[in-house]
Amino acid sequence: MQIEANTSSTDLGNKQILRTKVLGVAGSMRENSHSTRTLRVLLQIAKEKYGDQTQLLDLRETRLPLYNPTLETNESVDKNSIQIASDAVKWADAFILASPDYHGSMSGTMKNFLDYFWEEFAGKTFSYVCSSHEKGLTVM
Repeated sequence: MQIEANTSSTDLGNKQILRTKVLGVAGSMRENSHSTRTLRVLLQIAKEKYGDQTQLLDLRETRLPLYNPTLETNESVDKNSIQIASDAVKWADAFILASPDYHGSMSGTMKNFLDYFWEEFAGKTFSYVCSSHEKGLTVM
């Protein structure tokens, strides 16, 4: 049986179990944020209950430079952070994006991440988690 490059599998007798690679992206800059804590729980459930492979990309730790589509390839930016994020995005089959509510929208950090990798997202599955102190008024 041929399997897509982005999935891993385990052969149990005649059954082949495909494992989804889930990347959780934490978009809060606050240490121990509610959205990041929620994301960690969801990734743990995906791994333990469904057998998915999971990774966490915490944008508080992997700080992407401000996206600028006009940058030349030889201009100085932190290419290490971009490479770390790029490798994680390429690895993933599905994404869980987690962000605090910033005035009815996602964090600027999350928007910046989406700006960098929008082309790589084609054909992949997304979920979005938002934490807010506004008691349900978030319109994301």
